[in-house]
Amino acid sequence: MHARRSLLVPDGLPAGRWAGSSTKSADGIELPRVLIRRRPRDFQFIGLASKARSQLRKLHVFLSSGLGALTSIAPTISALLLLSTQEFGAFAFLYAAFALGWSVCLSVVCDAFLRAVSCRGTWAEYSSTLVGLSTVIALVAVVVALFIYPDVLSAVLASGAIGFAIYRLGARFFRSLEFSAASVLWVDACNLSVFLAVLFSAMAIGVDHLMAHSAAWVIAGVASMIISPPLLSNPFKALLVWCRLRWGTIRTLLSDSIIMDCGAIVGPLLLLPGLSVQGFGIYRGVSSVASPAQLLLEPIRPNLARMSYARRTDVKLLVGVCGTGLVMSGACFIALLSISHFQLVQGTLAALSAFAVPCSIFVFTNFLGHFYYLLSRAHSSANRIRAGRFVQTVLVMACPLVGAALFGLSGAIWGFVGATMLSSVTWASLTLTSLGE
Repeated sequence: MHARRSLLVPDGLPAGRWAGSSTKSADGIELPRVLIRRRPRDFQFIGLASKARSQLRKLHVFLSSGLGALTSIAPTISALLLLSTQEFGAFAFLYAAFALGWSVCLSVVCDAFLRAVSCRGTWAEYSSTLVGLSTVIALVAVVVALFIYPDVLSAVLASGAIGFAIYRLGARFFRSLEFSAASVLWVDACNLSVFLAVLFSAMAIGVDHLMAHSAAWVIAGVASMIISPPLLSNPFKALLVWCRLRWGTIRTLLSDSIIMDCGAIVGPLLLLPGLSVQGFGIYRGVSSVASPAQLLLEPIRPNLARMSYARRTDVKLLVGVCGTGLVMSGACFIALLSISHFQLVQGTLAALSAFAVPCSIFVFTNFLGHFYYLLSRAHSSANRIRAGRFVQTVLVMACPLVGAALFGLSGAIWGFVGATMLSSVTWASLTLTSLGE
């Protein structure tokens, strides 16, 4: 027998494999194949390179989450700082229409796209449908804005901004899902930069604050659309065809969104007769303290959608999510105690400091529940989504009512926290016990 020879691997060849095939010499003796092995330092280099790529992907997801959250919250924060009370009221009313429009877009276009298997669609189909739906939402918004904005131009600009914002978010969803988190960073950066540049420039030359805000919002949206342009056919026909082909999926997602939105609106209103106006404001403020956590999760929805079954049911992921939620919960607790101790602000935040414990628990449970809800929307069956939505809707309507009837405002807040906690456990259980759906 001939001993097998061992050679160092030239660059580009796989390790631990036999090179060539057995051959026979002129005298009929079978010649051995050659075992190719890599140098030890080659394996070290490959391991380091793989680890570096993994860390870079994590950094891209982190930056995508943070920059996406900043881009989303910039119009609201700037309006809060710059607009008068009456102007902010008009903006807040129209922003609620934007939130509802984005909820519809998620169900009709984005989540329907990622859940589709046989008829997912191309960028041309997706972008044409997205433009059609964004246009419809903008037209509805302009009708609303004409009644609440002080001048027609501001109303038209703000409504146009809603349409462009929904297109930007939908296009961002597609790029994150089909490419990577890194592919949307420069679009987010451009949108935020243009918004701030136009806003401050308009204010510097003396433009009315409401007009400057509306103009900055719409121009930033136009800039994002230029960077990520649609491949248009007939947008309204594309929207109809899209809905017809995916109606089964859209019906499940849309019904979930409608029930969720109705529960979020109707549930608190049922408490209004039993609480004073001031107490109702404090109660609604509890849900607001969790907004930063949700803003961090929303930009990475497509990344969550790409999670494999093994990854999303991994206990390590659950531990990581719980750890992140605890950090946010601790930050909320410290912030509310600081507000109370140093009397930093007055109003609703100051009143919420008396409920620092339930607020901090709510931040944790809301983050956990929203994380697994997003995973469930992307991966779970229609029956599981309906079951989770039914449980959450019943809990968030019943628990605060019972708590308010027994203990007033404090009972309503603790009931709301308890309902959120049970809902979070429900969504996590539905995801962790799924059978690879």
